[in-house]
Amino acid sequence: MTEDRERSNNAENSAQETSGGAVKKGLRVVVAGGGTGGHLFPGIAMAQAFIGKDPGSKILFVGAGNTFEKTSVKKAGFDHKSISAEGIKGRGYLKQLKAVLKIPKGMFESFNIIRDFKPDLVVGVGSYSSGPLVIIARLLNVKTVLHEQNIIPGITNRILSRFADRIYISFEETKKRLCPKKAILSGNPLRKGIIDAAVKNLPAAGP
Repeated sequence: MTEDRERSNNAENSAQETSGGAVKKGLRVVVAGGGTGGHLFPGIAMAQAFIGKDPGSKILFVGAGNTFEKTSVKKAGFDHKSISAEGIKGRGYLKQLKAVLKIPKGMFESFNIIRDFKPDLVVGVGSYSSGPLVIIARLLNVKTVLHEQNIIPGITNRILSRFADRIYISFEETKKRLCPKKAILSGNPLRKGIIDAAVKNLPAAGP
């Protein structure tokens, strides 16, 4: 269970490094992307870690806003905003065209969200909906980091890696597939509920 506790601190360590060694009081963070549990749950774990370091921190999730995403974020106790975004890869021509036409609107919505929320940091957790937020944040000189959960990075994180200040990876092998100078091995953060459940079910200590 020591490993679980270490993994639960990954996001806190990432936050300290990104903000120059300490999480500033009242840090405002946008968690961009999600869509599926593989992307979203590490984002929730990081959000919980930020709040754990400083309860005054403000976290805003932004994504395409499918039902699973919005429900999961709300259940975790965080706010959520949606932008216009659709995946392009592996879709028919008309759906690809529709997705491309949504990009300008999604960028404009992302600009408005960042302008209004004024984040100190934008964390991209993967999926197509993280793209507009990370790019706009970079253009507005907001610090950006990515978290890649898989050994082989998804196309969105591969593209966004050139914009991000740092990239947190779950596997050492991933480093060579992204910008090695930006990549930091952090592991895959676990949500507080999983850590609590694991600790609760620990066997009693021996004599």
